[in-house]
Amino acid sequence: MITETRTAVFTSEIQTFGEFFLHHQCWFFGRDIWHPQGNLLMRYGFERCGVDENQTGSNCYRLRNEKAVEINLWGFGVFYGHASLGGIFIKRYDFRPHLLKVGKLNLPIFKSEQLPPSRLPREAVQIKTARYLTIEFVNWILRYEDWIEKTCGKSWRRKCLREWDKSAFPARRIKANWQNLQNKIREL
Repeated sequence: MITETRTAVFTSEIQTFGEFFLHHQCWFFGRDIWHPQGNLLMRYGFERCGVDENQTGSNCYRLRNEKAVEINLWGFGVFYGHASLGGIFIKRYDFRPHLLKVGKLNLPIFKSEQLPPSRLPREAVQIKTARYLTIEFVNWILRYEDWIEKTCGKSWRRKCLREWDKSAFPARRIKANWQNLQNKIREL
């Protein structure tokens, strides 16, 4: 359950660009699932937690790594968790990190309403944690996009964008856009 309140974690400019980039990134993740040579998320190391036939919602892809980090991807948003810091959930169309006390989720979760309790950061230490975890999530996106480029070549992202009528920037700008956003967050 997500508790809604106003927060000053990011400027409106960062929120606007973050929503725009995350929407594109979710599109890319979706296309990576349907890559002609197989599911790229699973090849990268994600495990799929699919929606049961009698349920509605979004499949989840989860990645856990040796640094006590967990990443969960859905069509409706992303979770980035750290074992000692807790986690953040960012909605696909609302780039405000909601803090969770847990760094790992108990799946299955197919809808945002099924997430553990979370809240927008209010205190300075919460805001600092949310920004740090967001920066780390963007670091992971940059590593993932490097891997995509090495694995599939630059043409794969160009193809993904050509297939989408909502694309608003060229494939060569994907990593630069995320790096610029990350730099703006660091400057706060």
